[in-house]
Amino acid sequence: MAGSLPSDVLIEVFHLLPRPELYWDRYSLIDVAGVNKAWRTAALESASLWSCIRTEHRRDLLLLPLLLERSRTSSLDVRLDLFCNEYGNVSADSTPQERAEVVQALLPHARRIQKLYIRHPTLEPTSEDTEAILHLVDVGLEFTILTEYTHERMGDDTAESDTPLNFTGPNLLKLSVDGTRPRQWSTLLAATLVELHIGSMGTPIDMDLLGTIFQQCGSLSSLELQQGFDEDHTPLSPGSQWRFTPPPSIRTLDLTMPMSEIIAVLGLFLSSPLLHSVTVCDDQGLTARVLGRKRPHPILTHMLRGLDSLIAFEVYTDQDILLRDAAGRARRFQVTAEDDPCYETGALWAFLVARYAAHRTVRTVLGTTSAWSWLVRALDRHQPDPPAESGVELQIVMDDYGSFQQSCASGDTPTLYLAALSTLTLMPPTHAAGRAQCSVEAVLHMLSMVRSERRGVVVCIGELMLKGVPPHVVAYQTLADGLASVGPTGMWSPCAHCAARAAEIRE
Repeated sequence: MAGSLPSDVLIEVFHLLPRPELYWDRYSLIDVAGVNKAWRTAALESASLWSCIRTEHRRDLLLLPLLLERSRTSSLDVRLDLFCNEYGNVSADSTPQERAEVVQALLPHARRIQKLYIRHPTLEPTSEDTEAILHLVDVGLEFTILTEYTHERMGDDTAESDTPLNFTGPNLLKLSVDGTRPRQWSTLLAATLVELHIGSMGTPIDMDLLGTIFQQCGSLSSLELQQGFDEDHTPLSPGSQWRFTPPPSIRTLDLTMPMSEIIAVLGLFLSSPLLHSVTVCDDQGLTARVLGRKRPHPILTHMLRGLDSLIAFEVYTDQDILLRDAAGRARRFQVTAEDDPCYETGALWAFLVARYAAHRTVRTVLGTTSAWSWLVRALDRHQPDPPAESGVELQIVMDDYGSFQQSCASGDTPTLYLAALSTLTLMPPTHAAGRAQCSVEAVLHMLSMVRSERRGVVVCIGELMLKGVPPHVVAYQTLADGLASVGPTGMWSPCAHCAARAAEIRE
């Protein structure tokens, strides 16, 4: 009987139940605690079970006093959704007065809040929801143990407005501000800050703010800046003082803004080649006008700074390309334009070959079935040519495989030729939940779309789960047998994993 389990075991089981921070529809701890006396005793014994506070629905608001009492002195994870009825979403069944009462109830517990997430639509200056928010974040409170703070305004990008955030979090590690302008940044930018995200769709980010960030956040490791692309967008404001240096702790830089502004921000990092990961997302891309010049576009100079020999060329789409070097550093180019493809994958690859001899150093080429033709054309121009003993691994992400298969059937899909191919790895779709299933026929079809001069190329199905009789040993045997039927004799060989599963059948 579950009721006879020791309290510590029951508590551990309760912690494994879906939690509010992971699921909108969640198990009610009230119901769990009411199963029987043993369950109730165990549930009440663990204060941390009651420390997750949400306001998605009116019933959540009514439970707040009980949660605050049962969580005792444990740290709190608070998410305040102050949405208006016009959005037809969270808090639609509660009144502004009820939401204001929630904030008032939280004020005495500010020093217990470890994670705080506030999301709201564009608010009128005199609204009760606005006053409720300000009572929590604009009265000079000190959130002693606060480590994560997210403030997100939902609504029209052009309606971005000032938000007076007047509080301190001396131990803040992660800060995310979207769709609003804090009137005063200095109290938010704690010296302990590690991750900072600023999403400013309607308001420019000025260089003075970057200077303040660099001066105050000496432990910052990840910086993400998002700037709008709309016609009314105001260009990046120049700083009054240009002599500031990013802290050496920064490893990840993620920029979403027009290319001219990306270049301005990247220019600050010229003396900081320690950036481990750089992602830029713009609305123009590396078009032929950029890559076709005798002198490379400045964005390439900035993006490739700090890289050693390139070992990976990854093409997710013609508007999403990632490069990696031997030290694991990454540089990713993305485009938001919905017009014609902005990247010329082949032109970028040709540039890397000409300037960095990438064809000599690249050991991994990744492509998706949805971006197959672009990758084929790029490699047709310049084949990777590493030392004979190393070879090249081709990784194929099976995104939208159904469309790829139809394209192949109509004869519109070219075969990929990779002379130095040593390993072919098939990977599940990017957004697959868990291990995606794939038929043996699909695997063999992918092999038929690849050619090479080499023999004994290793085939690895990676995280794919072959369809077959559990535990899929029949499918593995079928795959091992089918390799001989694709391509020239001896071209393909199963990886150690597939070979071992096939051996189980033979025994």
